[in-house]
Amino acid sequence: MRVISQLQNGSICIYKREKSPYYQTRIKIGKKWIKISTGTDDLKSAEDFSLTKYQELKFKYELNIPVIS
Repeated sequence: MRVISQLQNGSICIYKREKSPYYQTRIKIGKKWIKISTGTDDLKSAEDFSLTKYQELKFKYELNIPVIS
């Protein structure tokens, strides 16, 4: 895995896995890393998706709503 893009001071890492055309994202919420497929092969779209998902997960975390179910 090679990180291609980092956002939010390293709390979001975007990368590609071997044998997959799509970007993956790792998002750090609290002390946990959450891995999600962005479902796109376009880096800009992957960054937009990752930022939106980060904001959603951070909002849930701050309200003590489980971010992983």
